Amino acid sequence: MTLLWVTHAKRPLYMSELQDALATEYDIGSFNIGRFNFESAPERNVILASACGLVTVDADNTVRLIRKCVLSC
Repeated sequence: MTLLWVTHAKRPLYMSELQDALATEYDIGSFNIGRFNFESAPERNVILASACGLVTVDADNTVRLIRKCVLSC
């Protein structure tokens, strides 16, 4: 879900915004509005670990995708 939120956001998200988005529970297959559950907001280290190293947090607490440069010979 972290990767979905970060890649589909219209602007870079702050970590607190991402935590709030991930704490929202949805009914799969339903168009109902999600329910925010403050207690299910994941911690920063859990979010970063679950993203398998594909996201990073800047000094200003902005979550961004990591870009890898691959050189081909």
